Amino acid sequence: MSKVILLSKNKDIRHNLASDIKKRGEFIFETERELEIYDLIKKDNDFYTVCIKEVATDTVGVDKVDFEIESDETIESEFTCPYCKSIDYDAFEKSEGETYCGNCGSTVELHYCCGNYNVKPIFPTSIIVIK
Repeated sequence: MSKVILLSKNKDIRHNLASDIKKRGEFIFETERELEIYDLIKKDNDFYTVCIKEVATDTVGVDKVDFEIESDETIESEFTCPYCKSIDYDAFEKSEGETYCGNCGSTVELHYCCGNYNVKPIFPTSIIVIK
C-alpha cells in the first residue's frame, strides 16, 4: 500500500530532507499497489511520476505531468521528451540514437542537428492506472 503526496513546487519545502515527506506536499490518494521511483501513474485524468519514496512510511512523492501517449517529434534547443514534455539539461551526455526519458522512462530516438535536439517518440513507458 502506498500513500501518494503531490510534492510542493516550492524548492525549499520540496527538498527539505529533514522534514517528513508528508509535510513536503499535499496528500492526494492512497493505493493498494506498491509504487516505485520512476513509476508513471494515471489517476482519473491526471498523470504523475514518482520522484521520491519513503520506505518506512510507504509514502511516495509525485509530480504532476502532462503526458501524451500520441505525441509528435520535438525539435528544441534542449532535449524535450515528446511524451511528458520534461527537459533534460544533461542531454549532452546522451548518445544519439535510441534512448529514454529520465523523467517518465519512455523510449525515444535522439538526434542532434544544427544546435537542436530532435527527439522522436518510439514507445511510451508503462502506465499504472489507479482506479
